[in-house]
Amino acid sequence: MTALRDSAVCGEAVRRIVRPGSVVLDLGGDGGRLAVIACRAGAARVVSVQPPVAWPAVRELTAANRCAERVQLVESLNAFRGDAAETSVDTVLASAPGRFPFYGRTIIDAVRVLPARPAAIMPRSERLMLAVISSSSAYAHHVEAWDDNAFGIALGPARRLALNAVSRFEEAPENLSRRRLASPACWATIDYSSPAVDTRTVRADVELVIEDAGLGHGLTIWSDVELADGLAFNFVGVFLPWLEPVTLSVGDRLSLSLRLDAIGSVDVWNWTTRVTFADQSCPPKQFRQSTFLSDMAPQTMLRRAESDHVPTLSDDGLIARRVLTMMGEGRTLDDMRERLATEFPQRFPESSDAERTLETLCSRYARPDVEHGQRG
Repeated sequence: MTALRDSAVCGEAVRRIVRPGSVVLDLGGDGGRLAVIACRAGAARVVSVQPPVAWPAVRELTAANRCAERVQLVESLNAFRGDAAETSVDTVLASAPGRFPFYGRTIIDAVRVLPARPAAIMPRSERLMLAVISSSSAYAHHVEAWDDNAFGIALGPARRLALNAVSRFEEAPENLSRRRLASPACWATIDYSSPAVDTRTVRADVELVIEDAGLGHGLTIWSDVELADGLAFNFVGVFLPWLEPVTLSVGDRLSLSLRLDAIGSVDVWNWTTRVTFADQSCPPKQFRQSTFLSDMAPQTMLRRAESDHVPTLSDDGLIARRVLTMMGEGRTLDDMRERLATEFPQRFPESSDAERTLETLCSRYARPDVEHGQRG
């Protein structure tokens, strides 16, 4: 495996899978580097999804590398959708968005807008791995604020909430191997070459046997990502703590049930751990945990995702709708500031108070290519 920080492996994978004369959909997020490499590999056209704020830098990059005329910038997959019916994409390139599965929904959403499945997708597949680890530092990240109880306050409920949350866990594989108490296991494989691939829900049951005695603190989850033949990397991503550390001995058995649900922009993790000790005089331990229990936000989010839910506009939504309407009418920023102050006086007592809101909305929704004075 090659470490993620070695960007050369991604570049080499692009060079291997992009064919001369091909059309490439680059899912962006990397400042245009993959688009340039694809052009150097012979791509005739690259459609690169980049946020408009990044367009000037991407244009400079592609111009400096003499491929600007072959790179078409779009701000989203929806913006590309209108062109997709006439575009035969040969290759899809995805940069790592940082969620789990590491690439999953980014690629799936892209392939859905294409008229035909591309011949090559990077990455090709991804294996979600897990291990039981002993890491007092990772565990302290969740509990030390609640264990330091100098004032005698009952902090147990808050501590339990913290232990139903997940945290980032990034450590070099050579260091991580010293923390593992059992051999790592694969609990899910995502094959991006399969038309039936779906990552909205990933679940599995896994059995592990403890090989090295130690104090177990929880699970770590990471991805083994295959980019192309012989090119891969691994990335340690999250730590799932247990409700309490467990002293584990060689031969103890762990029954693990994991589930990951993508709900909107939030990942909901569920993990159940049952420890059966080799010493039969010790009763088993079991923990049932979920990020759903870590705060109230996921419950509200789940209700909003139900098909019969009727959403209503918040104050921010009403303001955004008004700004978008005025943008469609071709009004100037000065005019919009005055109107917002008049129509939303509690939010914008003075017209100048609306400046930041206008700046944010216009940078997000205005056409990046429109010159000063042009409308429509």
